[in-house]
Amino acid sequence: MLCLWIALCCGSVPSTLSEELADFTNQSLLEVPKNISAETTHLDLGYTNIQILRKDGLAHLPNLQHLFVQHTPLRIIEKHAFKGTQLTRIVFSSNQLKVFPYLLDISETLKTFRLIKNGLRVIKEEHLLGLNKLEKLYLSDNHIYRIPDIKTLLPSLVHFDFASMQIECCDKLLPLKAFTNETLDVTKRPCSYPPELKPEIWWSIATDAVNKPCPESRRTLNLCAKHFIER
Repeated sequence: MLCLWIALCCGSVPSTLSEELADFTNQSLLEVPKNISAETTHLDLGYTNIQILRKDGLAHLPNLQHLFVQHTPLRIIEKHAFKGTQLTRIVFSSNQLKVFPYLLDISETLKTFRLIKNGLRVIKEEHLLGLNKLEKLYLSDNHIYRIPDIKTLLPSLVHFDFASMQIECCDKLLPLKAFTNETLDVTKRPCSYPPELKPEIWWSIATDAVNKPCPESRRTLNLCAKHFIER
């Protein structure tokens, strides 16, 4: 018994599995283990070597409600990776994700989604449409430069975390002005553009000041105008 306890502490065998918690933190895993109790409600895969969450990779966990994947090389979440679960909370932190995952398979249960400190750049309407039960969305510490009308797409949303990012304060971020300081977490002075807004506190910036073309939009218009003139 003592030898088994030492082995567990040293990480030489998988952590003890209970009917509710499956904790695999600091294990050298390349994929989600299959030998997990179907009664598991909490799964922690932090500090593992998992790079891909496979399609139906969690389907053997029909009672899973909470998933934690932090400080891993995770870079791909295949479509339908969450199918067959009852996930209400998902936490992805300090990984290598650049694409928002497909969540519609858990649209009836998901209430909290956290994808922070990754490489996310764009949030599209199709990523959020149908997530009618989602109450809390955390996307801080990414490189996001475009978001849709989140308030309209997520009718149950009560909190949106968009902090720790320098952003171009232009029309692509206009949906953020629909939030209040009680429902939105944002850097105090988030604007990297335009120059006149850099020193301004977000909550003091008028909606009209943000409702202006973003730099690439202006460049596109200028190129089109130049092409038309040359013709």
